[in-house]
Amino acid sequence: MNVQSKKTSSGQSKILNYIDLETLKEILDAFMTTTNLVANIVDTEGRPLFSWNDIKKCSKFCKIIFQLQNGFRRCQGAYKRAGKQAAALGEPYIFRCPSGLIEWAAPIIIDGEHIGTIICGQVLMWEPEEFFWVELREMNNDITSDFQQLFEAAKPEFDTTEVFRAKFLKSDPLLSRVSGFGTEEKSKKA
Repeated sequence: MNVQSKKTSSGQSKILNYIDLETLKEILDAFMTTTNLVANIVDTEGRPLFSWNDIKKCSKFCKIIFQLQNGFRRCQGAYKRAGKQAAALGEPYIFRCPSGLIEWAAPIIIDGEHIGTIICGQVLMWEPEEFFWVELREMNNDITSDFQQLFEAAKPEFDTTEVFRAKFLKSDPLLSRVSGFGTEEKSKKA
């Protein structure tokens, strides 16, 4: 297993004082298999504990961004800021990544200290429309000029809004009521 940020400015990643890497990897793999979402754990500086190559799945879109000059650094900065915001709130924080996708950060807090963050997502919350593609180009024009490759990577992977809604909103009665998802099925039965 390739550990990317085993060291922090204060030495070994504080997360590793509480749980070993293999157990963390098993938890992440189980979560990703169950939810069909990508997740990783980052330290308080936004550095991933696991290489994205080591993660069970990483979107083609994100792999392209990570390989671009300053692409990964830009993501790392977003993970750091989102992790700090989540820790300040004491709850998960939903944010838009620098490349235009939705992610969320869940703080790992032990004895009142923020020691890391679970980063999850890379999803679209709705069907992409023309404005999304314009924004995607604007948000990424400082790191690439090959938008065709980026757009093609985004289309098949993130064009799953209905699958996401069906999997999560339908399984949770409260979320289903709030979102209105599933009410069309009930009205058909009536």
